Amino acid sequence: MNLTAITATLGKYRSDDIECLIEELPRIKNDEQGYVVYMVFDIKHKKIYFESGEPVKEDTAKQFLYFGNNSGSGFQYYLNRDAESLSYLLTSTISDLYNMLCKYDMQDGKMALIIKKMEDSGLVTLSKKKGAGNINYKMFLLPDNYLIKGLTENTNKAKITLSKSTEDGDKVVSPEQFIRIGIGEKNKKNRFLLVVPVVLQEDGQRVVLSEYPEYIKLVKLDKNIENESCTPSLQSKKVCYICHKEKDDVKTEDYIKNFDRKGINKLFEITTKNTSQILDNFNYENTYSICHDCYLDLLNGDKKIQKMFRGKIAGEDVFILPEGLIKDFDYNFLYKLKREADLALKEDDANNWLQNIEALASVDEIVYYSLNFVVYRTDGTSFSVLQTIEDVPTVRFKKIMELIGHNVNMMRQHIKYMSLASIYRLIPVYQDKNSNKWTGKVLSLYKALLCGEQIDMNELFSYACEGLDKGLNQLKKDEVKNYFNMGLAEYKKNYKDYADDYFIRNLIMGYLILFNVCRQLNILINDKACHDEKKEVSNMQSIKTASENVNNSINDMENFLDMQQYTNEAKALFYLGVLIKRVAIYQMVKEHKTKPILKKIQFQGMTNIEIYRLYNEVVEKLRQYKRLNIFTETVMNRFHYYYGCIKDTWKLDGHANVFYIMSGYAYMVSSSMPDATEEEQEIEREEIIIGKEDND
Repeated sequence: MNLTAITATLGKYRSDDIECLIEELPRIKNDEQGYVVYMVFDIKHKKIYFESGEPVKEDTAKQFLYFGNNSGSGFQYYLNRDAESLSYLLTSTISDLYNMLCKYDMQDGKMALIIKKMEDSGLVTLSKKKGAGNINYKMFLLPDNYLIKGLTENTNKAKITLSKSTEDGDKVVSPEQFIRIGIGEKNKKNRFLLVVPVVLQEDGQRVVLSEYPEYIKLVKLDKNIENESCTPSLQSKKVCYICHKEKDDVKTEDYIKNFDRKGINKLFEITTKNTSQILDNFNYENTYSICHDCYLDLLNGDKKIQKMFRGKIAGEDVFILPEGLIKDFDYNFLYKLKREADLALKEDDANNWLQNIEALASVDEIVYYSLNFVVYRTDGTSFSVLQTIEDVPTVRFKKIMELIGHNVNMMRQHIKYMSLASIYRLIPVYQDKNSNKWTGKVLSLYKALLCGEQIDMNELFSYACEGLDKGLNQLKKDEVKNYFNMGLAEYKKNYKDYADDYFIRNLIMGYLILFNVCRQLNILINDKACHDEKKEVSNMQSIKTASENVNNSINDMENFLDMQQYTNEAKALFYLGVLIKRVAIYQMVKEHKTKPILKKIQFQGMTNIEIYRLYNEVVEKLRQYKRLNIFTETVMNRFHYYYGCIKDTWKLDGHANVFYIMSGYAYMVSSSMPDATEEEQEIEREEIIIGKEDND
């Protein structure tokens, strides 16, 4: 993956260079309407007031040149601000703007002259010191005799303190509340998103300050959008890292300071020296060398990536960047691919996604592209990369979804749907009190799966047992306190008294599908300990008991075990899980829908000795509950048959033992017990109906 090349290529497609700096306005809810609000400076009447403007449209940010806030500790001279950043307009913006005009020798222009008139009329106070100017609060016209007393703090998070001569005490309001008071707007569905300074001159002429050519020129010069003229020379030429051309305008440190702090370009802003500066003829930049044209491409590409190529994976922000392999670059098709990749990481049903991808008009061209994922976190002022997943062929991405869909179809009775997005719910993700999530395991698994790296089955067993342990503990509580990624709150809401059973079923079946997908991709290691065809003991002939229902039930289990390629150890443990579920059903009926038998399972891992002890306890419970009958004795027969055929050393570790026990339990969540009493059948029917209602 060549991030700089991808970013620069995306950035070449722009209508205007100033477009590189345009920011998105704050998002609002679907039932809300955004508006522009004008902050009017009336020079003739010496007053400042708010005036309601037009509704916000798709191109409003570009129309009014909304650049957000100036980054870092520079002059805060951007004029048009979002409502939450109103504090800058109430303080130093006009003064900082005048200082910047002077810096670039534009103090004699029309814009600078208007600002001086604003000062002469007492509307603003100018200062040569950065951030020191302000507007005249006494001239701010507010209804109900409100007066601006000041700001709560000197940051963009500041609130406004208002006072009233007729009332004791001050009133602290947010910037948007302050605007509502100034306009008299009480409908909270009307949101004020953009504040635009306007000057009403002595002759009544109304001017929007940001529309002055000097303002646009100033921004272009300060942000290096407009390249200052220089005399070319052989000594000034340097090679650009992006386009590999020798140019005069390679001035990296002047460019990178303007990169968005939360954007992908921050990855290129490093301070590593390319070579020692004490060497003779040192002519290297301190960071990646970038020419002016490529700088503009990177700047614009960053904006497009943040706006159009951003998605989610494992609950984390991710840039999804398709890259052409041998075909010509197709911008529109890249975005379609990104959208489908993002959907695959959100869509629960792989088969639904496959139908959507097949509907793409250019589906045959998928082979000419690869996908890159940059997983990151940002707090608005910094950018850190959590994981990169590089050069994933789109055909492989599609193949993984096809395999997941195929395996779901093979297990339709036990799991209704699954996709790449479902993997996030299989591994418990801890979240601390500061809402920081520990997603390293999930991201590593995604990377291994997408890039074809080896995946250790024993590690997957440990993840599954950890998920069972953490999930079941949370489900016992009145309210889910952690591991929200596993959907535990939805289990409690949708499945009620059967939440633990369906949680176990979906998690175990999800891992069985993951095992099969990894096998079919030939990336699963340590699988031999769980499946070795040469040492497999052949099954007995079909079960024949006095009950046809029991025969069918056991034969269905045998078919399931063969399909999942269980070894003898795994089959024995599976049947132990079936017996545990049989005990659990009785306990559900007699003990007010609780299952004490599950407390016997040690999810941290169990040895084969502990397993046999557990088996004896389960048999004792069946005897105690008078549930030793044709079905349970046939299941016990199966357990002894497979357990007794093991002549070599036990091959499974503690986590695998627990997993295969719980697989038998999970299997029976969607299956009926052939020996169930009428009361137990009612419990089973209720459990199955609740499961079907949720899936439908």
